[in-house]
Order: sequence, then C-alpha cells, then structure tokens
Amino acid sequence: MATRRALFLTSQFFAYAGAEMTVLELAEELIVRGWRCEIRAAVIGAPLGMHAFGKNVEIELLNGKIDVSGFDLVWCQHGSIANIDYDKLSSAGRPLIVAVHLSAYTDMEKVLHPYERELSDLIVANSEETQRSLPEWIDRDEVIVNRNAAPATFFQPRAYSDKISSILCVTNHLADELSHVLLHFQRNLGVSVRRVGRGADLRRVERRDVEEADFVVAIGKTVQYALASRTPVYLYDHFGGDGWVTARALPEMSAFNFSGRPDCRRLSSDEIFAEMTSDYSRVVQETKNLSEDAIAAFDLRRFVDVLLERCERPRKDIRINDFDRRVVEVAALRNGVEFALVRQKYGNSGTSIWSTPSMEDYFGL
Repeated sequence: MATRRALFLTSQFFAYAGAEMTVLELAEELIVRGWRCEIRAAVIGAPLGMHAFGKNVEIELLNGKIDVSGFDLVWCQHGSIANIDYDKLSSAGRPLIVAVHLSAYTDMEKVLHPYERELSDLIVANSEETQRSLPEWIDRDEVIVNRNAAPATFFQPRAYSDKISSILCVTNHLADELSHVLLHFQRNLGVSVRRVGRGADLRRVERRDVEEADFVVAIGKTVQYALASRTPVYLYDHFGGDGWVTARALPEMSAFNFSGRPDCRRLSSDEIFAEMTSDYSRVVQETKNLSEDAIAAFDLRRFVDVLLERCERPRKDIRINDFDRRVVEVAALRNGVEFALVRQKYGNSGTSIWSTPSMEDYFGL
C-alpha cells in the first residue's frame, strides 16, 4: 500500500505560536500513523522550520497556485485554500480539502467564497466562538470543532502537591499585574516560577514542563496541554482571564478557546494572588476528578481519527461556473496580497528553515 501524503498550507511557519503549532502537531501525529507530511508557508524559518525538518517533514515556500492532486489530505489555514489549482483536480482520487479557521477576528481567517462551501470537503474551527463567527451561508452544524486538541504525549498521569512550590507561566504577552504576582511567589515565598514565551524561554512547551508544575498560568493551547494531564490551570494573560479552569466553567471557557473572552476580566495583582492561593486546594481536587469525557474532548488523536475517516468518504464533484471562476481568481489575488504583506513584514530572510525572521515583530502583534 502506498504511503499516504498530507499537505499543510499556512501563512508563516517559524515561531512557536498557536497556528504554527496546530500544523506541527497534526503533522507529527500523522507521521506516527505512517503518513508522509509536507508544509508550505509564505514565510518559513527557524526555530520551528528546523524542528519540523528534524521530524522528516518537508518544508517549502508557498507562492502562487499549486497542484495538490498527489496528496490524500490538504489542510488550509489563513486563506491558503486559494492557493490550490482546482483546474488540476478531478472528483476521482483527489485529496480531502480542509478549510481551517483559527480565529473569529483576524483578516486572514475570513471565509473565502466560493472556496468554503463549493470547493472544500470539510470546514474546521478551533472553537465554538470561531464556528459561530462563520457566515450564515455556511452550514455551521457541519463544521467540525477541533478545540485546539493536545498531542498524545500530554495525556499522562501526574503527582500532586498540597502546597504551591512550582508554577509554570506560558505567555508571549505577560500582563504587568500577573508579572507582579509571579515575582512575589518567587522572591518572597520561595516558589519556583518558570516562564516560557517571549521575554523569557522562547521554545516549545513540553510535557515535562507541565508535569513539574503544581499549576500552570496561560491562555490558548497551553491550557489544553495542562488539562490533558489534569494539571490545575489558571487562565490569565494580556486579555485578562477567568481564573481557575473548573469543571463547571470548562465548557464556556473552551467555547471561547481559553482566551479570556468574552468578559476579558481584569484583576489587580492582589486579587490574582488571593484567587490563586485561597482556592488552590479545592481546584487541585476538582482537576484530579475531571471526567474522562471532559479530558478526551481535547485529545488530538480523536480529531485525527475524524479526519482519516473523512478521507475514506467519496469526494463531491467540483464544478466551477464562469462567475465562480472569476470570484476564485479575485480571492486568489487577495490571498496573494495578504501573503506578500506577510513576507514584507517579516523580511525576505524568512525564506529558509535556516533563517530567523522577525520574531519580535511577530510576537508584538
């Protein structure tokens, strides 16, 4: 049996950030299952490009229309579905084309007509918030929500402590009020505080980072990492946040991608410290007792199972009339302009996995 092939299309692939990690983690899971994976992005570079290269993932620049007929699965982020050359596709034996939306707000996440409805086989959103943001002419009930699922390595049992001795904070935008709390824990209470992200240790979050902490402070994908191992997690960042992730609050927080929205609750340093310390013991017990179903909802393996099942289904016919063809051409031009702006912003150096594009500009967005 021939090795199956997946292609991931995205705007940039160089920094340890949410959209990029979504691609990398999916590729790693498919490689474990015997797939061959390729990534194409308008800007590529170190450190993430080198990491993927070490995993035997092929990486190339994304520029203009591309022939995807030799793949079994094509994952399209940031409007990159407009880069597919549909004239070279037929309904027989063509890949599963997945249109992906990772935000309800950014321009590159806007739905492209007619790609989403007529030309893709599946639409994926990272949260219910993003799902609800899609236009009404898309059948939202058919959209699959992947919940920024976590890789299998994080689903491991862990030990717990009755007192706070170690904290992990993962952020690229550390809020001042949170910074003061972490300094107080470290300097005045002797608590080990480790930071991962811009302004600290800028690298990939690993399972050992999570399991060595008594609790995690983060928003976004790191929350799923913590939940996978039933590690207590406090939701707070530059958007504010809801505090402890509890069983009762979990569905609502997950629906908004653990972002701190919609309330964007801001607290003082004293209020954050009081919540962390007064509720810690209760939260530990509640986190340990989270149901299997609640945790399994964030398992990347389950989402990949869904993708592979969809790969086995017959493909719908692709029919583009003259009007749709003109709309497709306009969308492709718009997408080309967006990607040209990305290349301009991060510099022409970002054309090789050996280069390091403008990291500070990226995380300063």
